[in-house]
Order: sequence, then structure tokens, then C-alpha cells
Amino acid sequence: MKYLSKFKNIISTVMVFGFLLTFPIIASANVSYVGPEGSYSNEAARAFFENTEFLTPAENIESVITDIVTSKSTHGVIPIESSMTGVNFTNMDTVLNDYRIVITREINVTVTQAVLGYGNAELSNIKVLYATGNFIKQHEQWLKVNLPNARVQVIDNPAQGAKFVFEAKNPSVAAIASLHAASMYNLNVLNNNIQAVRPEVIKFWVIAPQNRVETRGIKTSIFVSGPAPKLSKFLEQIANQPLELISIQSRPVKGTLNKYKYYIELEVTDKREKRDKKDILSYLSTVEQNSKDFSIRLIGIYDVTANS
Repeated sequence: MKYLSKFKNIISTVMVFGFLLTFPIIASANVSYVGPEGSYSNEAARAFFENTEFLTPAENIESVITDIVTSKSTHGVIPIESSMTGVNFTNMDTVLNDYRIVITREINVTVTQAVLGYGNAELSNIKVLYATGNFIKQHEQWLKVNLPNARVQVIDNPAQGAKFVFEAKNPSVAAIASLHAASMYNLNVLNNNIQAVRPEVIKFWVIAPQNRVETRGIKTSIFVSGPAPKLSKFLEQIANQPLELISIQSRPVKGTLNKYKYYIELEVTDKREKRDKKDILSYLSTVEQNSKDFSIRLIGIYDVTANS
């Protein structure tokens, strides 16, 4: 209950001072995102934040959070889940275990992966290919059939590979990256839409300091502590409220065996309308009161934006 009460106090303060908390597109914000310029995180940030002059690349999620808590940035954009590779638990756990951060928006971006080359490059003449480890694992057969003579170099981010191709200025060097990266580095698309799952969708979270909580939204994220044998009873209490379970992820408690916390995503039953935060907090408070062994921490109430 103490976490929910804390958020109630924050909401009152925000409403009194009239902070702008709900927005389809933010016109003015300093935003840090994971990955280099031209990455999918950069693409998500550009889709949601109108002024792209204040987008700052960051090496990892820890750097994004540091930028936020030191007021260098007002928001951060981080990848959380891919329809092809699943949940990025490193990023998820970092957010869930940091009490200074809340989720203010979910962005779902449909991405394409393409073979990008320089100048008069042709697919049959590629000798070196930059690709991420995930792509290589998912497309081993495609690589054998289409680029049998290419030496594959593993990189951390697709945009990094596009930059390497641009700097090499060699038509025998290529990279697997996005069309956005192709445009940014003026590279040619040698083969498009090569991902195994079509279309691939990546879910991003927009995160912000705890005092930038939203006042309305369709989706609710909570982080729950409690014994696993009683989890089904806890979920029954959620079902008794006008909330619908969307997903649940068990996360291990460090230093212990067989003990977990649960990240849960909920939506209002009627998806056509948003709910005020005070209503959501009331529902969650009732759930917590009826589930004595469980405690709930609110991670965010927010809307979902799709960009294709």
C-alpha cells in the first residue's frame, strides 16, 4: 500500500501545478535513447518526439537512466521486446529495479531489416557482412543461401554496421540494418525485408523521472512481490476489477532461489476509453487489500503508440 499511496501524493502535486503529462507527441524534450544514431531506438524516438534536435544517443540503458536522473534528459527510449527475439530482460530488469523511473509511453515500431551496400555493390559480390548476433542466429540458413562467400562480422547494433559500410566505401562490404540507416548513411538497399518474421515489431518504453507520472492511460504496468503458490489467487483479485491481464513475466529475486517478483501489464476492460489514474489506483488498492501476501509497485499508466 505504501507505494500506491506515494503515487497518489505525486498525482495531487502534478495536478495542482498543472504539469503537462499526457501527450500524443512531445514537441519539446531532451531525449536519450539506447544505441547509435540510425538505430531502431533512434527511429522510435524520432517517431514520437517531434523535435529531433534534442535526441542524444547513449551506450546502454544505464547511461539513459543516468541522463534522466541528472536532468540531462527529460525522457529515455529503450527497447524492451521484439516479436522475433522476445523480451530484453536486461533492460526490463534495470527499469523495474530503479525506483526513480516510471514508464510514460509504449511505442511499437514495425521494422524492416535490409542488406545495405555502398556505391555499385551487388549482393553476389559481398565479401564482408556486418550483422548482430541475434540476426545471425535467426537467419543462418538465409546467410548460407544468399551470402555463402561473405565473412560475417558480429556487431552490437545494426546502425553501427551501416556506419562501418559508409566509412569503408567498399562495394564488397555490406551490413544488415534498417531503411532509416540506409537513408542516413546514403547506402543502397541490396535486399529488403529479409527478417524471418514479417513484419517484425519492436516494443519500446519511453521512461521518465518518477515525478513525470501520467494522469490517464489505457495500459498499466505493476511490479508485484509475493509467494508463487498464492499467485493464482492474486490474479483472481485482478480479474475482479475492470482490468484485463495482458502479460506477466516472473523475475528472479537476486541472491535467493525459488523466489520471484512479477512484472504485470494490464489494460482497462473497455479499451475504447482511458481511465484516470485515481481509478486505476483505486482498483489496485482493492487488489492489494484483498491479497495480504502481495505488495504492488506502480511502474506506469500510459498509452500505446504504433508506428509502421
